[in-house]
Amino acid sequence: MIRDVAPLQGFAQLETLDLSYNQLSESALVALTMIPKLRRLDLTCNGLLSIPQAFEEMKLLESLNLEHNNLEKSDTIITLASCPRLKELNVSSNFFAEIPEEVGGGTGFPRLEWFNLSNNEIAYEEAVGFFVRLFVSSTRRTHNLHLNLCSFYPCSIFPR
Repeated sequence: MIRDVAPLQGFAQLETLDLSYNQLSESALVALTMIPKLRRLDLTCNGLLSIPQAFEEMKLLESLNLEHNNLEKSDTIITLASCPRLKELNVSSNFFAEIPEEVGGGTGFPRLEWFNLSNNEIAYEEAVGFFVRLFVSSTRRTHNLHLNLCSFYPCSIFPR
C-alpha cells in the first residue's frame, strides 16, 4: 500500500496513472501535480479527505476518478472546477452535500462532459440545481446523481 511518493522524476511522458486502493498522503497528491503530461488519474479508495489546491496546476488532466474516498468539503469541488481540461470527473460514493454555487458562475469546469456525483449526500435541489441545469442545457454533457438523499428530481431541474 502506497502512502507517499518521492519527488517524481523521469515521468515526463506519463499520461495515465492508476493509484487506486492505496492510502496516499496530501504530499503524495501534491507530487502527482508535477507530472507534466498526466491526462488520466485514478485515485479510487484512498481514504482522501481533501484535494490540495495544487491540483489547479494540472493543466492537461482530462479524467479524474475520486470515487470511494471521504471527500466532503466544498473547497475540493472548487479546486477541481479550476482544472481547465477536465472532461470526466467521478466523485461518487463520497460525502458531498452540495456543489458550491460559485462553480456555476461560468468559469468552473469549462470542458466537463461527464460527471458522476452518485451515492453522496445531496439532499435538496438547491444544492446542485444550477449545476444540473448547466448539464441538461448541453447535449454533450452527462451526469449521474443517483442514490443521494433526495429520492427524485423535481421538474424545475429538468425544464420541458
